[in-house]
Order: sequence, then structure tokens, then C-alpha cells
Amino acid sequence: MLTKFTRLMIGIAIFIGFAVVCLSMYMAVLQRTREIGILKSLGASRWYVMNIILREAVLLAIVGRFWDRHELRRERAASDPRSGFLPARWTRLVAGGGRDRAARAVLGALYPGLRAARMDPIEALSYE
Repeated sequence: MLTKFTRLMIGIAIFIGFAVVCLSMYMAVLQRTREIGILKSLGASRWYVMNIILREAVLLAIVGRFWDRHELRRERAASDPRSGFLPARWTRLVAGGGRDRAARAVLGALYPGLRAARMDPIEALSYE
């Protein structure tokens, strides 16, 4: 029963992580509408604009993974090893869950990237 619960919680965490990446990248695209319009008016291709968004999402995922590792190590060092506050098995589970973080970041950034790539340069430059 605990295994099913753990898998359900991991699934929920993966979905929430995907949603957070999607929303944050969508907000980044909305905030940079003028910059994207300038790039497109200067001749940037759709793939170029999409590539910028995807690279930013992957970079955020990599930095997030290293931050999680750092925080887990700090928590394990601060906890009493006899209390079992943060067992080694859980630490490996959380740290191992970050292996596919870059893939989830790319999937979460696909829609905002496609939206940015399809932007009309004239509408983007007149966006207020």
C-alpha cells in the first residue's frame, strides 16, 4: 500500500513540475513579446526562437537539479542519523527523480516555445 501511495505522489509531483515549467515559460514568452518581435522582424526563424525558449527551460532544470542535490545534502547533514528523519533511500529517490528533469522541462516548454515561434512580428512589436 505504501508503494502505491509513493508512486501516486511521484506522479503528482511530475505533473506539477511539468505544469510549473509550462506556466513559467509561458510567462517568460509573454514578458518578452517585444524582444521576440524584434528577433522575428530581423529575420529570426521559428526554430531559432523555439531554440531560445527550450535552452532556457533546460538550463533552469539543470540548475534546479543541482540546487535540489545541495539542499538534500544539507538536510541530511543537519538531521540526526539515528532519528531517520531523511533516510538514505528517500534521498536517492528524490535525487534520482531529477534524471528526467530536462526532458520534462523540454516538454513543458514546447507549447510556450511554439507560441513564441508562431508570433507575428508586427503584432508582437505593437504589443503593450
